[in-house]
Amino acid sequence: MHAKTPVTPAPIVSITENAFLQLLVSGVELYPDPRNRRPRPKRPRITNDDPGECFGYLFGTQAMQGRRPVLRIEFVVPCQRVERRNHAEVMPSTRSEERIMTVLAPFPGLDLLGTFHSHIVKRYGKLEIPDSVEPSQDDHDSWRSWWDDERKGDTALELILGVKEMKRRGAKPPTQDGNCIEGRWERYAYALGVWFADRGRVGAKDEELLQPVHWLMCPTAFGITREDFRVVGG
Repeated sequence: MHAKTPVTPAPIVSITENAFLQLLVSGVELYPDPRNRRPRPKRPRITNDDPGECFGYLFGTQAMQGRRPVLRIEFVVPCQRVERRNHAEVMPSTRSEERIMTVLAPFPGLDLLGTFHSHIVKRYGKLEIPDSVEPSQDDHDSWRSWWDDERKGDTALELILGVKEMKRRGAKPPTQDGNCIEGRWERYAYALGVWFADRGRVGAKDEELLQPVHWLMCPTAFGITREDFRVVGG
């Protein structure tokens, strides 16, 4: 009888200030403009500068707290070139990934931790955690295909950024639910959700691969307000 493979506990994840700002800017830059009423062509042409979901890679460091992994996201690389993107999906470019890894692979202490993409919440939709940042079935399937490559590690992350443009600036106390943080900055409401996959947990193909991390820490996402800058500038 074979011994069971030990299951790694769900990781703790922290996101640095720089990484959070890179994520937020990436999601906001590609957010569809509701004022854009140009007629759609009969045969739409998808280009890299079309609005929609963003996609990129997460880099950082890994440590252990007992048996529990602690992953620190320090550096985010948004992909400027993708195969296609729209308001409901984004498909990365294999060639772009190869080029990115070629540049970053020699840097010590900067491990590939996973990928990220955004979910667009339209004006009349509700941005809530965890619903707006839960992986869709397509997310599970496409992420499994990416992760099955032998170059990927035993534990990896998928970060989903929910973005919604509001009519006016405003403030809202941030909320947290384990692996998710929801907040607001200027005219944009955002939600962060971080999920993980571990080879010791992978089961049948129809099971959901991505599971919530144990805890998400991002002091900037949880505490930043316009008043902080007014006080500092004082």
